[in-house]
Amino acid sequence: MSDLTFRARSATEIVDGTFRLYREHFVSFLTLSTLVYLPVIALMIPLMGMMNDPTGDPTAMGLTFIAIGLVTILWYPVMWGALMLSASERYLGREIETGEAVRRAFGKFGTLLGSWVAKWLIVTIGFFLLIVPGFYFIARYFAIPATVLFENRGVGDSLNRSSQLSIGQKGRILGTLALAWMILFGIIFAFSMVIGVIVGVVTLRSGGEPMDGTSALLMQLPGIFSYILGLPIIVIVETLLYYDARIRQEGYDIELMTARLGSADTEVPAH
Repeated sequence: MSDLTFRARSATEIVDGTFRLYREHFVSFLTLSTLVYLPVIALMIPLMGMMNDPTGDPTAMGLTFIAIGLVTILWYPVMWGALMLSASERYLGREIETGEAVRRAFGKFGTLLGSWVAKWLIVTIGFFLLIVPGFYFIARYFAIPATVLFENRGVGDSLNRSSQLSIGQKGRILGTLALAWMILFGIIFAFSMVIGVIVGVVTLRSGGEPMDGTSALLMQLPGIFSYILGLPIIVIVETLLYYDARIRQEGYDIELMTARLGSADTEVPAH
């Protein structure tokens, strides 16, 4: 993206910038998003087989469910961080390889995991407290894991830093995130409609007989793909929201453009 993007933006402008960034680096973002769900998909394959086997071992099924939960908790925050690193570097006009983004994210594994758990624990408690506090905490802690990745902060410090960046902006932050999630749900809904039509056709052709395990798994793939396709939208929006908050509160756009101008000056050969 060009230097002209370093300015405060409205919710719709952030979403527009998100789609522009996604479109320009589609393959890289889709690759990382696929890696997010790959371990879960790998575990779902044997699980679907066991669920459709009348003689399946309940213990094995339970262990597989536990494995999926652990993979989600341990893998998801780090790969989210890799996607966010990729979005940040592209926004700042730099290139980053997929492997490098993953490597850098895993370098902050403990802090990313700790801050992620702390954030969603607070948000979950907030939703139990009559719903509204949950939305408040989502807006307040929107900049996690951005502050961990881009400012090298610890768990507690990242919570404080995100709170600082959200001052006076919580409504705008929540509205932008809501718009991004509505787009994601729209993608999921569209794929779900397609799945419903396919399931109906397959069921009619099979004479109303239930699908076997393989067919049931195949029916799940379009839904999984919709999550893979839509996840980068959420991550890029969060990344741009982080920079937007810094631009509004700290004049970060001036700092970025000054750094660019200084870098350009050093590349001019002396006469």
